[in-house]
Amino acid sequence: MLLPYIWTLPRALLMATSTLRNVVSLNHSPSNNSTLACTELSARLAPGQVVWPSNVLSYQWEINAYYSQACGDLLPRCIVYPQSASDVSLVVSSLLTNYSDVHLAVKSGGHNHNPGFNNVDGGVLISMSRMNTVKLSPDQTFAEVGPGARWGQVQEALDPFNRTVVGGRMSDVGVGGSVLGGGFSFLSPQYGLACDNILDFEIVLPDGSITHANASSQQELYFALRGGGGQFGIVTKFTMKAYPLGQVWGGYRIYKYSDGEKLTNAFHSFLEGQLDTKASAILTHERSLQGWLNLAVVFYFYAGPQPPPGTFSPLEDITPLWDNTKTRSYASLLKANDRLGNTRGTRVILRISSVPTLPGEDGRKLLNHHLSTFETFSKNAPSVLGFTMATAFQPVPHSIAEQSLTRGANALDMDPDAGDSIWFVTIFLWSFPSDDATVNNYARQLSETLEASVDTLTAHLPALRQAKKPAPTFFSRAAQSVSQRRFPRLMNEATVDQPVVESYGNRSAERLRAVRDAVDPVGLWAERTSGWRA
Repeated sequence: MLLPYIWTLPRALLMATSTLRNVVSLNHSPSNNSTLACTELSARLAPGQVVWPSNVLSYQWEINAYYSQACGDLLPRCIVYPQSASDVSLVVSSLLTNYSDVHLAVKSGGHNHNPGFNNVDGGVLISMSRMNTVKLSPDQTFAEVGPGARWGQVQEALDPFNRTVVGGRMSDVGVGGSVLGGGFSFLSPQYGLACDNILDFEIVLPDGSITHANASSQQELYFALRGGGGQFGIVTKFTMKAYPLGQVWGGYRIYKYSDGEKLTNAFHSFLEGQLDTKASAILTHERSLQGWLNLAVVFYFYAGPQPPPGTFSPLEDITPLWDNTKTRSYASLLKANDRLGNTRGTRVILRISSVPTLPGEDGRKLLNHHLSTFETFSKNAPSVLGFTMATAFQPVPHSIAEQSLTRGANALDMDPDAGDSIWFVTIFLWSFPSDDATVNNYARQLSETLEASVDTLTAHLPALRQAKKPAPTFFSRAAQSVSQRRFPRLMNEATVDQPVVESYGNRSAERLRAVRDAVDPVGLWAERTSGWRA
């Protein structure tokens, strides 16, 4: 019964070394105006809503509560905790009107790994953690959720009613950034991305005004907020469509790393034969401790108490070292996944590529090529303390794009006719900021090598699409080659130098720029916050 705890050993070592690193302060000299701004906000908000560095425990807790500790290296002059849309409006109006050189950042759960996106050095950090309520409507058709809630908290509130919303795959992930970046869910094959299932956004715009964006009001802003990121203001409430969901089946199974090719082939066979949108699987491989601890993991999910026999065949034919799968509540499953996904105290980079799903031998060759390239690079990994690298194959069936279109389409502008694809994510963890450049360069080289190989291997091939009937097989659409198709990246799992908005296509990018210019015509928000830009 010790294997999951052995699995977390590399992360435990990383957290220990990170704690030592945090004893050393960064250079930090906030402007006088930052101090004046924080002083004014302290006077205008309720006691306890503004935290200064002198409040050591509260301040340190907040800046250490990040998916990547590289984000916590930034030291805000103060941290503001709004409790309502009116509070957010007051903060934004004050900062953007009275203090023209004070920068700000917004933090929901702190899961974005890009430094500066959810923290700020010397400016004002707006933490949404106290705006975390979850309220199910009387008819149980929608839920109002605060941006500071985490997905586990949301599901714990909905489980007693046998209801769910389309959200994250781990309980500790925050709602706000996840939804605005798209939001990939175990429920996405059934209902689309998380952003596709938002009925209404309550948002504070860059001028401090409070408005609502939905299908009948502020339609262009509504489009932009579904996958366009946080560049349009601060969302203060999400109204989410609720769906019936009772007990689910799932968890993770840990395998020998030497079963990697066998698992990859079985995973591709699962993709070829799977038409049940209630079923999801994610294949991962991890190399830790300079190659001394290497494992493969498959995350399983079925939106029901038990999957029908053969649902996950032939993955089921491979014997795991550890089996965590069982029937449980959805909240329990999300919490269990945190055990393998918790990176608190470490430094993290994620890079994402969109890989077409191809039939037969072409598909297996492409996935195994990715795995072998990962393996080759791992043997020449940088010699930095606590280095760990992992891969994740995340299937993106065309049903997600279909569901998006039925809900008005999102900023990713996903096209079901492009066929099925896979979001291939590489993850890198390490301990010290002195190694940031080394790891970043290494991660970029691996990512660029993988993407170049995809172009070479797929240029002449059609993408794959699931046939709805009569048989559980794939068919290919030969009208276009893969190289002519567009597979957007998921903003949630990309690094800042990756062309995310560009991957949405020119049509979507132009709409996003038009919305940005409309809500922030003088560019105040764009100049004083960091994040994805159209």
